[in-house]
Amino acid sequence: MIFSDFISTGIKIDSIIKPDPMQYADKPDSVIYVGSSRFFLDLNNRCDARSIWFDKITSVKLGKYLVNKSTTFNDLKMMFPIDCINTKPIKHYNYKGIILETCSLDIKDSKGQLWDMRIIFYLKDDKLIGLDFWEPI
Repeated sequence: MIFSDFISTGIKIDSIIKPDPMQYADKPDSVIYVGSSRFFLDLNNRCDARSIWFDKITSVKLGKYLVNKSTTFNDLKMMFPIDCINTKPIKHYNYKGIILETCSLDIKDSKGQLWDMRIIFYLKDDKLIGLDFWEPI
């Protein structure tokens, strides 16, 4: 989405920073923070979600599904039965000493073409706490 569309959503931005050029491989012009969530802004005013955490953002629409902090692993299994069959434990730098559970799904375009990208869901105590839009470097 373009930045003006992002602003029109009414989401309150906490900060916009110029990142260290060595901090991110894809070199965004700016990083927008909303709570713990991060969005990358490029020089063409394109704004892409990178990491969404349900501390200030309340829900995310993924195709025909709306996910939020009440979404359980069973809900994800029903929404995405091929990709979210089971979870895997993971340590996350934001949750020191706590093991989170993850499942992820492949991304396809409207023609069914597989992209080199995944959405990773993070669960704590069987509730969705956040998601990453992951792309390889």
